[in-house]
Formats: sequence, structure tokens, C-alpha cells
Amino acid sequence: MSAPAPQLPIGARPVEEPVLQVHGLRIETEHGIEIVDQISFEVSRGEIFALVGESGCGKSSVALGLLGFARTGARISAGGIRVGDIDMATLDAQRLRTVRGSRISYVPQDPSKGLSPRRTIISQMIETLTVHGVEMNEARTRCIQAVREVELPADESFINRYPFELSGGQQQRILIAMALVGRPSVIVLDEPTTALDATSQKKIIELVSKLAARRESAFVYVTHDLAVVQEIAHRVGVMYSGRLVEVGSCTQIFRDPTHPYTAELLNSVPSVITRRAIKGIPGTAAQPGERPSGCFFRTRCPAATEMCAEHFPAAAPAHGDGYIRCFHPHSVKVEVRNREEMVNPDTDVPELEVRNLIATYGHGARRNVAVEDVSFSIGSADCVAIVGESGSGKSTTGRCIAGLHLPSDGQILFRGEPLPKQAKDRTREQLQQVQIVFQNPDRSLNPSHTVRSIIGRPLEMLGETRATTGELTELLERVQLSSRVLGKYPSQLSGGEKQRVAIARALAARPSIIICDEVTSALDVSVQATIVNLLDELRQSGVSLLFITHNLGVVRNLANRAIVMKDGQIVEQGNTATISGNAKHPYTQALYDAVPEMRLTV
Repeated sequence: MSAPAPQLPIGARPVEEPVLQVHGLRIETEHGIEIVDQISFEVSRGEIFALVGESGCGKSSVALGLLGFARTGARISAGGIRVGDIDMATLDAQRLRTVRGSRISYVPQDPSKGLSPRRTIISQMIETLTVHGVEMNEARTRCIQAVREVELPADESFINRYPFELSGGQQQRILIAMALVGRPSVIVLDEPTTALDATSQKKIIELVSKLAARRESAFVYVTHDLAVVQEIAHRVGVMYSGRLVEVGSCTQIFRDPTHPYTAELLNSVPSVITRRAIKGIPGTAAQPGERPSGCFFRTRCPAATEMCAEHFPAAAPAHGDGYIRCFHPHSVKVEVRNREEMVNPDTDVPELEVRNLIATYGHGARRNVAVEDVSFSIGSADCVAIVGESGSGKSTTGRCIAGLHLPSDGQILFRGEPLPKQAKDRTREQLQQVQIVFQNPDRSLNPSHTVRSIIGRPLEMLGETRATTGELTELLERVQLSSRVLGKYPSQLSGGEKQRVAIARALAARPSIIICDEVTSALDVSVQATIVNLLDELRQSGVSLLFITHNLGVVRNLANRAIVMKDGQIVEQGNTATISGNAKHPYTQALYDAVPEMRLTV
């Protein structure tokens, strides 16, 4: 193989012709309703083009569309996609199957959707080549080489493992290796680090950067993590409600965002180092078929005028070879200001105290210690964060406190009094005082119940009469939701709205402590900012929080104390400001070093 080309500087454009050209792409429902439209961008070898935007903006629809795919009930109805000299629009189904994997590859967000649990890694990798006619021995050789390229061991014991025997980060690397084996011109990565902890995410980011530096493929990187984008991308396309509203170099967009939506997204991102003031974008993006006239962002834009309601802005040149769609560019500024540091509560008796907690999974020879000798306390109106990688024991600790996992030993005290270890043994008052909100509201909200029923049931279980509309409306107002959602089902709500309903349900019990288990991990930055600010308001109103997460930026913004867990044990705990700037334990230092810090100028 020839010597690798020098790495392309962030923000620079390659001089050669683009290997991926997208012009006027439109994807619509079978009834002709626009999902995405007027999507145009180009990517060259060695270049990483990031597609960013809130959930539901159409990023993943575009990513799949690049391979000629459309979701069930949708179709690609207009526009052109060229991969090298191949016009994807002219290919029949059989030719498309040939091109996928050999010319353009796709890496999904969820490894479970790309890897079969019943087959070994190597057998699945080999199949991606043999279906294209590659001979078995050559396919095996290329697959082993690809495993080495993604910096995983290529020995027999590893490549013959099943997916469930790998960590989440290792599974994601195998998916990238599978995308590489066909030697494609274009690789599309759809949210490849969203579900990973900081250290696993860092390894994937470094890997993709190294692969791009070889200048053999072009990369389209779909994400809502703007700090990752600044770390990895050369150029950025910002999507809103099915349209690209700003395209330009990564350096220019982060230094001087032109579109109000881009600036508002940047205002939503927390800092790992300082307690930066963040804010969410009011409202939600309209779904296909419900989009307003004119500019789709106008209903949420502070700079909107009558002109914005009359026409959708045409693309105008910006950022050198980029473009923007806005009648009022530079009307919203990025704000870089810090909030006051929180003061640790001064109390003799903590609200909650955990003493020498031990928790295990399994029995006999298969018994594994998940939490080992963990002790800490939470004061009144306090926010304590537990952070660590996947498998560190942080969620098990939270479930033990909630009475959902039976600890092997240790004590949990509420206001100095022992709590029964299992929820079924706790009194109604004890259940009321300690509530938990889970990571995935789709798994914790009954899909057959309306919001009225979901948040009203805790009130009724506490012995009150049927909850009144006024009481329910007051609960919704505390989580910044309108009473209009009372009659809706979870499937009719956005991800952020569902999470706020879950928090409202916890608040209905009038708790003293809420355990938040990864409640922002699946949310985009704007909704995350809204939830973080909401939780901080609840803390200021007197509710104590145990915040379990792997997002260190959110921890710095919300918590006044942090507990760092590794392999079931606490390795460091203390004031959040101190730990983020002067961590003592090597593991804590490694966690913070792994997190990309977004750099903003004003």
C-alpha cells in the first residue's frame, strides 16, 4: 500500500474532486409529505462531513438515503446521489446491493442492529465480502486486517467471539471494521458514539480521525454531539426539520455561527471545565405534515419577522464554499457566561445516607460483585452525581437505593432511619419520599395510558381522591409542559416531552429525593439543556437529586458533588468544581481527559 497522505487539517477542503455528491435530495412519505428536501452537500476523500441537528430533524433519513434506503412508508422522490462515477438513482435493486459495502458502507448507532447475536464476529465479517464474490481465504485475510485497523486483537480467540462477549465500544469498532473490509469510497456513521461512555467514545473518535487521515474514504458522520463534531469534523451541515439550514467549515461555524438555530444549539452545550449557563430552545420542531409556512424555524426563532412566514429562505453563500438559509443571519449570538458555583448544604442529618453498600448479581460460581463497600450521603436540596464507565456499578447503586435491587449488605438511611432494602417492604411514606426516573421513558411509561393517567396514578396511590385537572396542570407546569398533553399517549410525544412526563410522575409523589438514572443520555443537546435546567430548579425548590450519568458536562453544570465509580468501588469523591479541575485519581483524570470540550468564542 502506498504511503498515507498527510492528515487534512480541521476546516480545510481537499483539492481533489468530491467522491460523494448530493444534490437536491428529497425523501417523502408514500402520500407525498416531505420528510427531507433540498439536501445538497459534497464530501471528498479524507474529509469528515458532520450532519448535526436535533432528534427528528432528518439526519438519519439522509444517512440511509445515501445508500438508496428509505424507511418503511417512505421513498426517495427527487435529487441526485453520486458515489464516484456511480449515479445511485439509476441503479436497480440488484445493482444497489452490489454497491452497498463495496462503494458505500453504513455503520448504525446500535450494534445490536448490525450484529447477529448467534454468529461469531469473523463469520459475519467474512459474509460481507463473500456476498460480493470475494473468495473465502482472501475474505478472511481482509477481515483480520480490518480488525487490526480498528485496533482490536486479531487472534483466533477474539475474532471467534460472539457480539455479547464484547463491550459496547468493541462492538462499535467491529461495525466500523465491517464497513472497511469492502474498501468503500464513502463510509456513513450514524450516531456511532451516542450510547458509549467517555473513554469508549474517545477511542472511536480517534479511530475515525486516523482512518480519515489515510485519505482512502470520505466520511459522513451523523451526530447531535457538537463537542464531538468540533473534535473530528472538517465541515458541518446543520439540519432543522428536514432541511439543511447552514453548511460550512467546522472552524468557521463554531467561531461565527450565522443561522439563529446553529447559535441556539451552541448555547445548549454544557462545559466540562466551568459551570456554563446553558439554555434549551423553546418549543419543539414540527413533524412532517405539520411544518409551518415559510421558514420552519420561525416559530422558535427570537429573530423571526413577517417575512419569515411568507417564504422559505433560499440558499445564500456563506463560510466560503458553504451556504445558509436565513433572512436574518447573525441575529442570535453565542453566549459564554458562567453561573455561580453551588454551596454544599450544611446539615447535621443528611436526607439520605448509604453505608457500606454491597450488591451482587448471580449466584454461586457465577456471582459477580457489582457494588462493593460504597458509602456517601446526600443533603437537603443537594445534587450528588455518580459517574463512571458502563459497568462501573453506578446504576446498580441507584436501583438499590430505590429498593429495586436487593443489596447483599450495607445500610440505606433516610433522615437517619433505616430504609427496608426492598421497595415491597417500604411504607407508603417511604415510597413517596424516594422516587426514581429511568433512562428510557419508552420503557417506563405505559404506552396504553394517557399522560393524565400516568401522572395522576401516584396521587391516587397516596390515598388522595381522583386527581383534578388543576393538580395535574400544576405538575406539568413544573416540568414546563402544557396541559394540552394530558390527553395524549407517550407515542404522541417527543423524547424530551416523554422524559418530562416521567419527571412529573416522580414529582406527583412529592418526594424529598429523586434518583435520575441516565435521564439525559439519549437526548439531544437542546432538550438536554431544558431537562438540566428543570432539575436545577427542582433542586432549588428543596428536592434532593442523585444524578447517575456518564456525561461529565452535565455533572459540572448540575451537581455540587461528584462520586466517581470504577469496578463497583468509589475511587474519588468531592466537590464537582475541584474534581473537574484537579482530579487526584488516575481513573478520574482519564475520564475527564477523554471528554471533548467545546471551544467557543464571542
